[in-house]
Amino acid sequence: MERSLPVAERPRRPEWMKVRAPSADSRYFDVRKLLHGASLTTICEEARCPNIAECWGGGTATVMLMGEVCTRACRFCYVKVGAPPPLDPEEPENLARAVKALALEYIVVTSVNREFSRSSSISMRGSMSDARRSAIAWMLPVVEW
Repeated sequence: MERSLPVAERPRRPEWMKVRAPSADSRYFDVRKLLHGASLTTICEEARCPNIAECWGGGTATVMLMGEVCTRACRFCYVKVGAPPPLDPEEPENLARAVKALALEYIVVTSVNREFSRSSSISMRGSMSDARRSAIAWMLPVVEW
């Protein structure tokens, strides 16, 4: 049976592999306050991304539309699973305001999966996503999908 090395003898991780805590001089806390204030969900928080300090510190985030509850249970994902609550009708406008307030060059937008039944999953998922995309595209000057 192999024994692990004492802490003092273990090889150190390379710099690129170390997760950094948010620094006070980064935009991390501004982004966090803005996203939480706008009631926006991010995959960064929901999936417990280890790079959140780096991304938010640079003034960007990956916003997750249609709430924080997914109807799928992917083994690799930390997003909550279950029956999702009703959609927030203010979400597209909140997202547009947040993007403008952050003065972003781009934003990454994803969404949870909302499959309610096998027979209706494609049409329901598509119509919700299309409605949200249209609203966001209408509010923001340049949107590329």
